[in-house]
Amino acid sequence: MLKYMDKKYGENRWANDEHACADPQFVTLQLWLDMHATPFEENFNSPEWQKVYQLRMQGYGPVEIVKALGITKSKAVGRLHAMQIHGKLDNAKPIIKRPKIQPNRNLAYPKPPKEELIDLIDSGMNKTAMAEELGVGRNLLYRWLEKDGLTNYAKKANYRRTGATVNV
Repeated sequence: MLKYMDKKYGENRWANDEHACADPQFVTLQLWLDMHATPFEENFNSPEWQKVYQLRMQGYGPVEIVKALGITKSKAVGRLHAMQIHGKLDNAKPIIKRPKIQPNRNLAYPKPPKEELIDLIDSGMNKTAMAEELGVGRNLLYRWLEKDGLTNYAKKANYRRTGATVNV
């Protein structure tokens, strides 16, 4: 309706225009709102709104309110917005930043014992083949070799296989 009024009478100019206020569509909207709109205080005093208000005053954000009350996010955000417009959330605590719990991805691939890595190196496998054998990516294999101090050992073993001489 606001877009219609802005388009017909000019953006934000229609509120003080006699013709705009007498527009049949605008008058119909005003009558409908008068008959159907519930005053804010009546909504605010309902138990559902009070639960949202109490949680927000405790520092909960919209996502936590949705989880706690089982309502939709749009409903929670709409109620919070209405409370903010009417000055009910002026003394609200800042939204608590709760840390996100990340799953420990390292548990998905348990590191094999150092002896097993040495056996794979001594068997003549390159690092790509070793990673395939262990069912992990090469980057993880390199981290395991670094952690166990086997990077230089693997380089020396590689040079021994190829016959090259190098001081590592």
